[in-house]
Amino acid sequence: MKRSNGVLRIIDANLNRALEGLRIIEEIVRFILQDKRLTGYLKAIRHQIKEEIENLFIDGQRLLVARDSRGDVGVSAYVKDEFRRSDLREILKVNFKRTEESLRVLEEFTKLFSKNVGEVFKGLRFQVYSMEKDILINLKISNHRLTGLYVILDQSVRQDKTHFQIAKDLIAGGVKILQLREKRLSDRDILKIGLKIRGLTRNRKVLFIINDRVDLCLALNADGVHLGQSDIPANLARLILGSEKIIGVSTHNLYQAIKAQQGGADYISIGPIFRSALKQDLKPAGVDFIRRVKDKIKIPFFVIGGINKENLRLVMGAGARGVAVISAIMRAENIRQATKKLVRMMK
Repeated sequence: MKRSNGVLRIIDANLNRALEGLRIIEEIVRFILQDKRLTGYLKAIRHQIKEEIENLFIDGQRLLVARDSRGDVGVSAYVKDEFRRSDLREILKVNFKRTEESLRVLEEFTKLFSKNVGEVFKGLRFQVYSMEKDILINLKISNHRLTGLYVILDQSVRQDKTHFQIAKDLIAGGVKILQLREKRLSDRDILKIGLKIRGLTRNRKVLFIINDRVDLCLALNADGVHLGQSDIPANLARLILGSEKIIGVSTHNLYQAIKAQQGGADYISIGPIFRSALKQDLKPAGVDFIRRVKDKIKIPFFVIGGINKENLRLVMGAGARGVAVISAIMRAENIRQATKKLVRMMK
């Protein structure tokens, strides 16, 4: 009898864990991603889990009778990380893992009562695996962090400060995304610099992007990589980086922008909008280009090229929600104050 009650308690505990995990995921999908289709799918899975258990145990009464929350030796066994969540992505990942593990337990222990129900839970577990990928990608693309001020850190533009000093000033100024672009340094030097910057960005909700190099993105565990038109295509970079890393692509015309979106880029940069000393070989696209991109492109985009405090409101008025700069910040006398000023202007 004691062993039988123990099995019922295992099923009861994991039923509750699975339903709780799915409910948390459902709330994020419903109220933050606002995805009606996925919300309905999650709700249907929750109801199916409950129905399978209720049918197996006569409305779940046997589970309620066996429940002993006070006597559960695992109730007070919390690990330190359970009290801390850094962002929505972590909440999703933790609760997907909780749900998947619980469904695996339900799959095994319900086989003691019904082989068919065990098979149902196996199928539900694999459905949740697929949904995890879809929802995490959806969250990444809709993430509010793929907007705002994006600064490209290139020390060739500013040599009187170290990369670390510049990164600290940018973060203190409120930058949302920081890209490390160094084409003249050795891989070892970039790794050394990148590790220091990664340490700064990790807990400050600042995205850290590596220019061009998919391998260095992985080595540094950066948030993503930014690719040029002559670099590896986004779809091939995705095979290497997986679904969780952000992939950005530089585009200079509407054809390239559409192609980058179709190739799986998470965001694009468009420009140069104005004449830029760093892109003298490219003709300025102009402000009207922003409006055309906005009409055709669904993924986030950042305008770039000759943007400064004098013309920032002009590009924002044309529909830009993300602005990428180099000289406007890197050549400022006070990088921190210049960053703060642009951030304020974008609000």
